[in-house]
Amino acid sequence: LDLETNMLTGTLPSFANNPRITYLYMSNNNFTGTVPTAIGAMSNLRLVDLSGQGLTGTIPRELTGLTRLQDMDLNNNFLTGLLPAFPAIGRSLTQLSVYSNQLNGTLDDVLNVSLSILVAFDVEANDFTGTIPTTIGLHTDLEFVDMSDNYFPGTLPTEVGALVNLKDRFYVWGNNITGTLPTELGLLTLLKALSMHTNDFTGPIPTELGTASSLQSLWLDDNGLTGVIPTTLANLTLLGTYNPNQHLSL
Repeated sequence: LDLETNMLTGTLPSFANNPRITYLYMSNNNFTGTVPTAIGAMSNLRLVDLSGQGLTGTIPRELTGLTRLQDMDLNNNFLTGLLPAFPAIGRSLTQLSVYSNQLNGTLDDVLNVSLSILVAFDVEANDFTGTIPTTIGLHTDLEFVDMSDNYFPGTLPTEVGALVNLKDRFYVWGNNITGTLPTELGLLTLLKALSMHTNDFTGPIPTELGTASSLQSLWLDDNGLTGVIPTTLANLTLLGTYNPNQHLSL
């Protein structure tokens, strides 16, 4: 069912009496109200796209029981509360995108379950807190990660170095992350864009970053980095956008 990009209004129907629906495209309309819990009874759903609406309330836990769900897009709404874990669909879910909402809490429960084929994880522009869990390193099929513009404190776990299939981006800008840049970032040899600006990183830029040979964009500005720019960054021959940190001592 595809009704995306219209000017439809009102609340979302449940579609609970349509169990054969596999794709639910409802994005970019003017729906209001909450996400219907009855969607959780649509056992054949592969995709739910309710992005770009005026939806409020929480993400219903009933959605976590959709065992065939591959893609969940709830971006650009006004959803609040916690992001539930998805243990029942860990072997089917490839994309989880909830950016630009007002979700809060930590990501511990979400990343502690096995999301064995998750490729894209986007929680940008919410109100998440708590440190980035070390269990992020378990999700080795990830190609796209955006956790920017939240309130994550603490250090960036070295386990990010296990995400060797990252290709499109790894964004954690606009948080409260402290400590040094992990040397393990150099293991991300397929990654094209790395954005870690506007945090509280300190210490030097690791020389190992020069082995992330696919980098095309690198943002490290607005931190507290010190030292000199490693000569190994000259090995990043695909780099097209590099913003030197304003605190960098040359």
